[in-house]
Amino acid sequence: MEKYYKNFIEEAELFFVKKFISSPAIEKKFSFCLDIIFNISKTPGLDYSRGIIAFNPKYGQGKSFFFDVVFHRHKRLYNRNLYKKTSAKELANIFKESGEEVLLQFISVKNLFIDDIGDEGDEKIFAHFNNKMNVIRYVLLKRYEMWANKGHRT
Repeated sequence: MEKYYKNFIEEAELFFVKKFISSPAIEKKFSFCLDIIFNISKTPGLDYSRGIIAFNPKYGQGKSFFFDVVFHRHKRLYNRNLYKKTSAKELANIFKESGEEVLLQFISVKNLFIDDIGDEGDEKIFAHFNNKMNVIRYVLLKRYEMWANKGHRT
């Protein structure tokens, strides 16, 4: 696991920050997330087929940064995206501008990263003509169905 964490730090310092400042707590959390994403330790009893919720009510804690580094490294090494990256605000705007069908096409990808859930605005119900819905709730429920039926992760 140490090798993977060192690779993560190397990627962060090559492309994102001048110096990655680590601590035992950061190493433990980031290593655990890397393990879940890539099934590194193959720990019995740990279900790697599910997604990750990285939650902290504070901004600037490194949640998006972590996923940006993982995304960038995978793209650079394997020339393909590990997941589709979007934000809750972008999903709401897609629905408002184009409707449910385009939103369904967008969220049907195998792996989806949704950043900043809760930042889509004070209003949680959005409208496309007469069709109104809580877009993030809808997306998460559809993603759950895709995970249950096809193993797609969020």
